[in-house]
Amino acid sequence: MAQSDFFQPQDLEFYASVIGEKFENNETLNEVGDELKNSGVFKKVKHWALLLEAEGYSIIFKNYWQLSGHIRHYSWARIYPKGYENTEIYFTIGVGSGKDQQGNYFTQLEYKIDCQRKRGEISSYQVDLFDQYVAENCPEASYNTIQAHELASYSWDSLVEMTLDFIDNNTEHYVALVNLLWPNEIGVEPKIARLCWNDHQWSRPSGDHGKSLSTGQAFEKDKGYGYEEWLFDLDKQLDGYHYGFIQAFNKGNHYGKTYDLQLYTIFNNSESIQNEYYWVGHIPKIEVLTKEERDEILNTYKENGWYDEMLKQLNSVGIESFNFNPIVEEHIFNVRFKVQSGHFTLYRKFEKPVQSPEEEIGGNRHYVLLPKRAKTEIDEIKLGEYQFRKGNNQRKQGIIRAAHSRKEYKKSLFHNEMQEKIYEQLAKEFEGTHKEVGTEVPAGFGTMIDVVVEDNINGDTFYEIKTGSNALSCIRVALGQILEYCFYPGRQNASTLIIVSPHKPLPQDKEYIMHLRSTLGIELYYQQYLKEFGKLEDERW
Repeated sequence: MAQSDFFQPQDLEFYASVIGEKFENNETLNEVGDELKNSGVFKKVKHWALLLEAEGYSIIFKNYWQLSGHIRHYSWARIYPKGYENTEIYFTIGVGSGKDQQGNYFTQLEYKIDCQRKRGEISSYQVDLFDQYVAENCPEASYNTIQAHELASYSWDSLVEMTLDFIDNNTEHYVALVNLLWPNEIGVEPKIARLCWNDHQWSRPSGDHGKSLSTGQAFEKDKGYGYEEWLFDLDKQLDGYHYGFIQAFNKGNHYGKTYDLQLYTIFNNSESIQNEYYWVGHIPKIEVLTKEERDEILNTYKENGWYDEMLKQLNSVGIESFNFNPIVEEHIFNVRFKVQSGHFTLYRKFEKPVQSPEEEIGGNRHYVLLPKRAKTEIDEIKLGEYQFRKGNNQRKQGIIRAAHSRKEYKKSLFHNEMQEKIYEQLAKEFEGTHKEVGTEVPAGFGTMIDVVVEDNINGDTFYEIKTGSNALSCIRVALGQILEYCFYPGRQNASTLIIVSPHKPLPQDKEYIMHLRSTLGIELYYQQYLKEFGKLEDERW
């Protein structure tokens, strides 16, 4: 296209004059369309895009110039860096329009960084992330114009050069936005799904405790269990994957798709009229099985004896057999995920309450796939990564109502009192030094370390607090946890590990700890918390 065919003020004036008008006469409508496509702004925007394509970019330009007899109010092309064509984030160039104070249309050349907002390719949550990032980091990229009276200062060459400079200057932001919206893989959408309640970390059925109290025909209420209760039965693995069921994928065409999935559950408290919402875990790349994979896994479970084991676990909670109405046998496996380090997070029971169900989940409480709506507390937890967090994350103290089991509705929060007192003691002890103290520090995989003393010179110290019936029982329960926090899956996050309880250790308890320390070569200690003084005993064993 020759320079004489560059954008002219009259091109913009003509385009502004026909926008918004309803053309009842098809012949007149087509005449306007021909001018826009063959010599007007639509042709010239397409040429602008083709010049950028020649510079190594991918383009999409759609010549949709009218809708139901109305002329479209913009003529834009999308520009993608190579390899990012399926992101729905792009640079936009073209002719856009607006209205002046009198309500008349005006048009201008526009260029910006933008994302798909209307057709659902990315969620409203992702759009919010996009807009927030642009506003905070590159607001100048959100909207730029060239007015009609400025066109004389440009040529095709200078327009392309200006556009390339704009793209080059914002490519770093473009890549950052892609990584922000799809942290796991381009196109893996963030979603939320509900699991039925389970008392055994979704490793086997746990009976009707905590499940729906509704008089309706919810599967978990009607049948007494849900197939998702084996979702984290991680002893059963095939080629590094665990297979399971999520009701949200039982309907709709999700076959072969991958999602970034956050899971929640609702604890139906028979002692309260108010249900309790908790996050269960996060699987950043959960794969929905194809029909062929689904059938193959069912047969494999039967061949390995795992299917019979599932049936026995149902029997143990008083359920005679599987119920395949309405979920048929061929559908009881529909997802899989990798079980290696960093591929999922499973939170401990009652550990991660949903702070604001209406905001974070929305009004739909059914077992359906939901778009991610808002940033949540669990977004800050990195998969499998220990991160020190300074300060005291205070909890309530005293006695509260809690429904952690049928037999126990009152739970002492002595643990939390100990945690706070120990934090205060250590923070005072190390004040003014290079050491920092924190509580509820993420250990990775959704778990939290009770107390950490960060020491960048000599190594961190982890404290695990237990309130069992005696020192040995506390050591027994704490040992696996504190070793996992430090060493799982193949690292060392701390140099010293300390198990704390309010019980004075017996001589054989001290001998046991010293034997472990010597045999394993780990700086592992036991330290008593003196309840009457609200502090740790000076001596460690």
